[in-house]
Amino acid sequence: MTRRVFQKLLFSAVLGAEPEPIPLLSETEFADVFDPEIQEQIRRKCSSRANSTSYIFTAIPPWTRAWVNWFRAQPADSPGKQQYVLFLKETYSYNINDVNKAYGIDSTSFTDLGQFNWSTAKLDAAKPRADDEEFLGWIAQTLFNTAADAIRKADPNHPIRGQKLGPNAPKSVREANAKVQEVGRPRPQAPRP
Repeated sequence: MTRRVFQKLLFSAVLGAEPEPIPLLSETEFADVFDPEIQEQIRRKCSSRANSTSYIFTAIPPWTRAWVNWFRAQPADSPGKQQYVLFLKETYSYNINDVNKAYGIDSTSFTDLGQFNWSTAKLDAAKPRADDEEFLGWIAQTLFNTAADAIRKADPNHPIRGQKLGPNAPKSVREANAKVQEVGRPRPQAPRP
Protein backbone atom coordinates (compact mmCIF):
# COMPACT_ATOMS: atom_id res chain seq x y z
CA MET A 1 0.00 0.00 0.00
CA THR A 2 1.45 3.36 -0.99
CA ARG A 3 1.80 6.17 1.51
CA ARG A 4 -0.78 8.26 -0.38
CA VAL A 5 -3.37 5.45 -0.26
CA PHE A 6 -2.66 4.94 3.43
CA GLN A 7 -3.12 8.67 4.13
CA LYS A 8 -6.44 8.68 2.27
CA LEU A 9 -7.65 5.70 4.28
CA LEU A 10 -6.46 7.22 7.53
CA PHE A 11 -8.16 10.57 6.87
CA SER A 12 -11.34 8.79 5.79
CA ALA A 13 -11.37 6.64 8.92
CA VAL A 14 -10.53 9.43 11.35
CA LEU A 15 -12.20 12.44 9.80
CA GLY A 16 -14.70 10.96 7.40
CA ALA A 17 -13.04 12.60 4.37
CA GLU A 18 -9.73 13.68 2.93
CA PRO A 19 -8.54 17.21 3.79
CA GLU A 20 -9.53 20.02 1.46
CA PRO A 21 -6.45 21.20 -0.47
CA ILE A 22 -6.27 24.98 -0.71
CA PRO A 23 -3.90 26.25 -3.42
CA LEU A 24 -2.42 29.38 -1.85
CA LEU A 25 -0.06 30.55 -4.59
CA SER A 26 1.59 29.04 -7.65
CA GLU A 27 4.01 26.15 -7.27
CA THR A 28 6.31 27.71 -9.86
CA GLU A 29 6.15 31.46 -9.19
CA PHE A 30 7.20 33.39 -6.10
CA ALA A 31 4.83 35.95 -4.63
CA ASP A 32 5.23 38.84 -2.24
CA VAL A 33 3.23 37.39 0.66
CA PHE A 34 3.86 40.61 2.62
CA ASP A 35 1.86 42.59 0.04
CA PRO A 36 -1.68 43.36 1.33
CA GLU A 37 -3.14 42.65 -2.15
CA ILE A 38 -1.58 39.16 -2.23
CA GLN A 39 -2.78 38.55 1.33
CA GLU A 40 -6.31 39.51 0.31
CA GLN A 41 -6.17 37.06 -2.62
CA ILE A 42 -5.10 34.32 -0.20
CA ARG A 43 -7.93 35.22 2.20
CA ARG A 44 -10.49 35.01 -0.61
CA LYS A 45 -9.18 31.60 -1.73
CA CYS A 46 -9.36 30.26 1.82
CA SER A 47 -12.78 31.72 2.60
CA SER A 48 -14.28 30.27 -0.58
CA ARG A 49 -13.11 26.77 0.39
CA ALA A 50 -14.60 26.78 3.89
CA ASN A 51 -16.72 23.99 5.37
CA SER A 52 -14.56 20.95 4.80
CA THR A 53 -13.52 18.39 7.40
CA SER A 54 -9.93 19.75 7.45
CA TYR A 55 -7.57 21.82 5.33
CA ILE A 56 -4.08 21.51 3.85
CA PHE A 57 -2.13 24.20 2.03
CA THR A 58 -0.93 23.42 -1.51
CA ALA A 59 0.55 25.23 -4.54
CA ILE A 60 3.44 26.87 -2.71
CA PRO A 61 6.84 27.36 -4.37
CA PRO A 62 9.71 25.27 -2.99
CA TRP A 63 11.16 26.51 0.29
CA THR A 64 14.58 27.35 -1.09
CA ARG A 65 16.93 30.31 -0.96
CA ALA A 66 15.73 31.24 -4.47
CA TRP A 67 12.63 32.78 -2.86
CA VAL A 68 14.84 35.01 -0.66
CA ASN A 69 16.92 35.96 -3.71
CA TRP A 70 13.66 36.91 -5.43
CA PHE A 71 12.80 39.25 -2.51
CA ARG A 72 16.28 40.81 -2.64
CA ALA A 73 15.69 41.64 -6.33
CA GLN A 74 12.36 43.40 -5.70
CA PRO A 75 12.00 47.21 -5.84
CA ALA A 76 12.92 49.07 -2.65
CA ASP A 77 9.33 50.14 -2.00
CA SER A 78 7.82 46.66 -2.31
CA PRO A 79 6.38 45.26 0.94
CA GLY A 80 8.57 42.14 0.69
CA LYS A 81 11.81 44.06 0.18
CA GLN A 82 10.90 46.28 3.14
CA GLN A 83 10.30 43.16 5.26
CA TYR A 84 13.65 41.74 4.17
CA VAL A 85 15.46 44.93 5.23
CA LEU A 86 13.51 44.92 8.52
CA PHE A 87 14.61 41.31 9.02
CA LEU A 88 18.24 42.33 8.56
CA LYS A 89 17.78 45.26 10.97
CA GLU A 90 16.37 42.99 13.66
CA THR A 91 18.83 40.16 13.02
CA TYR A 92 21.83 42.48 13.22
CA SER A 93 20.47 44.74 16.00
CA TYR A 94 20.33 47.75 13.66
CA ASN A 95 24.12 47.59 13.12
CA ILE A 96 24.86 48.10 9.41
CA ASN A 97 28.54 47.31 9.98
CA ASP A 98 27.64 43.79 11.10
CA VAL A 99 25.55 43.32 7.93
CA ASN A 100 28.46 44.59 5.83
CA LYS A 101 30.84 42.16 7.51
CA ALA A 102 28.52 39.13 7.20
CA TYR A 103 27.63 39.79 3.55
CA GLY A 104 30.95 41.22 2.36
CA ILE A 105 29.32 44.47 1.26
CA ASP A 106 29.84 48.16 1.91
CA SER A 107 26.49 49.79 2.63
CA THR A 108 26.20 53.06 4.53
CA SER A 109 22.69 52.46 5.91
CA PHE A 110 19.75 50.09 6.00
CA THR A 111 17.89 52.48 3.70
CA ASP A 112 20.60 51.87 1.10
CA LEU A 113 19.96 48.12 1.30
CA GLY A 114 16.60 48.64 -0.39
CA GLN A 115 18.43 49.80 -3.54
CA PHE A 116 21.46 47.55 -3.12
CA ASN A 117 22.58 45.25 -5.95
CA TRP A 118 22.92 41.97 -4.06
CA SER A 119 24.82 40.25 -6.87
CA THR A 120 28.09 41.48 -5.33
CA ALA A 121 27.30 40.09 -1.87
CA LYS A 122 28.88 36.91 -0.53
CA LEU A 123 25.56 35.08 -0.29
CA ASP A 124 27.12 31.62 -0.04
CA ALA A 125 28.91 32.44 3.22
CA ALA A 126 27.62 30.65 6.32
CA LYS A 127 25.86 33.61 7.94
CA PRO A 128 23.91 34.75 4.83
CA ARG A 129 22.85 31.13 4.21
CA ALA A 130 21.58 30.88 7.80
CA ASP A 131 19.86 34.27 7.47
CA ASP A 132 18.11 33.14 4.29
CA GLU A 133 16.76 30.04 5.99
CA GLU A 134 15.51 32.20 8.85
CA PHE A 135 13.85 34.69 6.46
CA LEU A 136 12.08 31.77 4.78
CA GLY A 137 10.43 31.30 8.18
CA TRP A 138 9.20 34.92 8.05
CA ILE A 139 7.72 34.22 4.61
CA ALA A 140 6.12 30.98 5.81
CA GLN A 141 4.74 32.54 8.98
CA THR A 142 3.09 35.37 7.04
CA LEU A 143 1.70 33.02 4.38
CA PHE A 144 0.45 30.35 6.78
CA ASN A 145 -1.01 32.82 9.28
CA THR A 146 -2.85 34.73 6.55
CA ALA A 147 -4.41 31.50 5.26
CA ALA A 148 -5.13 29.99 8.68
CA ASP A 149 -6.77 33.16 10.00
CA ALA A 150 -9.08 33.30 6.97
CA ILE A 151 -10.02 29.63 7.34
CA ARG A 152 -10.67 29.98 11.08
CA LYS A 153 -12.90 32.98 10.43
CA ALA A 154 -14.91 31.15 7.75
CA ASP A 155 -14.90 27.70 9.39
CA PRO A 156 -13.98 27.64 13.08
CA ASN A 157 -14.96 23.98 13.53
CA HIS A 158 -12.48 22.04 11.40
CA PRO A 159 -8.72 21.58 11.80
CA ILE A 160 -5.97 23.05 9.68
CA ARG A 161 -3.25 20.62 8.68
CA GLY A 162 -0.85 23.21 7.23
CA GLN A 163 1.42 22.26 4.36
CA LYS A 164 2.83 18.79 3.76
CA LEU A 165 6.54 19.54 3.98
CA GLY A 166 9.38 17.39 2.73
CA PRO A 167 12.28 16.36 4.94
CA ASN A 168 14.51 19.12 3.53
CA ALA A 169 12.22 21.99 4.46
CA PRO A 170 14.07 24.57 6.57
CA LYS A 171 13.53 24.38 10.32
CA SER A 172 12.04 27.90 10.38
CA VAL A 173 9.41 26.86 7.81
CA ARG A 174 8.57 23.67 9.74
CA GLU A 175 8.15 25.76 12.90
CA ALA A 176 5.83 28.25 11.15
CA ASN A 177 3.82 25.35 9.74
CA ALA A 178 3.54 23.70 13.16
CA LYS A 179 2.12 26.91 14.67
CA VAL A 180 -0.94 26.80 12.39
CA GLN A 181 -1.47 23.03 12.44
CA GLU A 182 -4.28 21.79 14.61
CA VAL A 183 -3.69 18.08 14.30
CA GLY A 184 -4.45 16.43 17.59
CA ARG A 185 -5.37 19.72 19.28
CA PRO A 186 -8.95 20.24 20.35
CA ARG A 187 -10.59 23.19 18.73
CA PRO A 188 -13.34 25.14 20.44
CA GLN A 189 -16.66 24.52 18.80
CA ALA A 190 -18.67 27.46 17.58
CA PRO A 191 -22.03 27.83 19.29
CA ARG A 192 -24.86 26.16 17.39
CA PRO A 193 -27.78 28.34 16.35
